[in-house]
Amino acid sequence: MDWIFPIKWHLAPIGVCLFFVLSGFCVELGYGTKEVKVSYFIRKRIIKLYPIYAFTMLIGLGLAIVGHKEFCSIAIDLLLNSVLLQTLIPSFQSLNGIAWYVATICWLYLIYALVLRKLNSPTLITAMLIYMVLLDLLRPHVDAYGQTLWFYTFSPYSRVVEFCMGVLGARIFHNTKNTKLSQKQIAMLEGGILSAIVVYVLIDNDIRAHIWILSILYTMAFYVFSFQEGAISKFFSGKILVVFPHIPMRFI
Repeated sequence: MDWIFPIKWHLAPIGVCLFFVLSGFCVELGYGTKEVKVSYFIRKRIIKLYPIYAFTMLIGLGLAIVGHKEFCSIAIDLLLNSVLLQTLIPSFQSLNGIAWYVATICWLYLIYALVLRKLNSPTLITAMLIYMVLLDLLRPHVDAYGQTLWFYTFSPYSRVVEFCMGVLGARIFHNTKNTKLSQKQIAMLEGGILSAIVVYVLIDNDIRAHIWILSILYTMAFYVFSFQEGAISKFFSGKILVVFPHIPMRFI
């Protein structure tokens, strides 16, 4: 059955990529056209994300102590994890294995508040294309130091591309949401983009290396489903796939 499901263990990039693109899409929908102070924006993100992050970090700390991990190593991990620095450095250790996502997304929110939301779309596209080229040029050097997994999976240095894709998708939706398309046209777009995602996932055996392609497909899907006019989006009416423009900001 391998020919039917060739992706095997690397299912993780599919879901993780979706959430980074979704985060960029939602935050731009919520704040892209508003005048918001950077301090307010960051404070709101931290208040919503950090308490549960800290709670799980303390659980991880307890497990590390029970597991007789060296005190010095625990102290360093606790310091880095407490200030969300663990994904910024190579060979990081997370007291809670999956909490790296929170650390990375917090840095992306900071980048959004300080830089991304101030750039117009053409400038953002140009900067993103140049940055993607630089990332590709860096890959041999990152591979040589054995830091491929950290740099291209956990760090905000690479994940910012997926986040930017979502931001751009939301901007396009802002500018075109009043476009009049028939329900049949939107239904065809919904079916087409979902089919493209499925086909791509099945045929690409190294999604991690081509994650930007999946990012584009996800961005297109979020854009199309946000109209909530097609047969598929109506079928899933009320589900998370079709409420992007109406997601309360407390969840972002």
